[in-house]
Amino acid sequence: MANLYHVLLYQPLVNALVFLYNSVAFGDLGVAIVILTIATRLLFFPLFQQMMRQQAILQKLKPEIDKIEKEFKGDPEKKGRAQMALYKEHKVNPFSMIFVLILQVIILIPLFQIFHGAPGTLAAKELYSFITAPEVFNHSFLGLIDLKAQSIILIVLASIFQLAQGYLSLAIQKNPAPGSRQMTLIAPVIIIAVLWTSPAAVWLYLLASNIFSLGQQIIVNRELTAQK
Repeated sequence: MANLYHVLLYQPLVNALVFLYNSVAFGDLGVAIVILTIATRLLFFPLFQQMMRQQAILQKLKPEIDKIEKEFKGDPEKKGRAQMALYKEHKVNPFSMIFVLILQVIILIPLFQIFHGAPGTLAAKELYSFITAPEVFNHSFLGLIDLKAQSIILIVLASIFQLAQGYLSLAIQKNPAPGSRQMTLIAPVIIIAVLWTSPAAVWLYLLASNIFSLGQQIIVNRELTAQK
């Protein structure tokens, strides 16, 4: 299983990063990270977009779901049938969101491993025969940020965009779940606490990913508003 993970996920992503570094990123590791992040998000754009839509619809359905919970409190079978009928009526599949979240984690793990390491030292043994290893790896972003060191600027920016996406996801909901606003505020704090010592490369990836998520959320909000 470990070898399968390495061959199917980790190694292709390392090669993609080095290829981008050698070509369109013009020897800027930060630019290569941003492009790779956008490319992976675009690859799974339809799945993530669908997940965001379904999350928003489920939140809108929460009063009806709560009503079903109360009405069939003592009958799990009838409650389940009523909930599934509601989901079917509104074309929602809550189980599909679990699949998308698992897929996101599967992609995130090798990306974090790559960005936590030193791509320059990994390249030689991981590259395919048609990918050239750079003679010197420039671990910087636009010549301004050392991607091997900590960057408070990237931490702050990544957190701001995560907050913005979270609050936009709440804005489309008529009755947000209790505590959802608090969780939106706490989530970036938890990520900062867990990844505080991570190199700037990780936070650059998170920043690019959060900006992309914000754009997706804006699209979803406009679509749902137009349907009202």
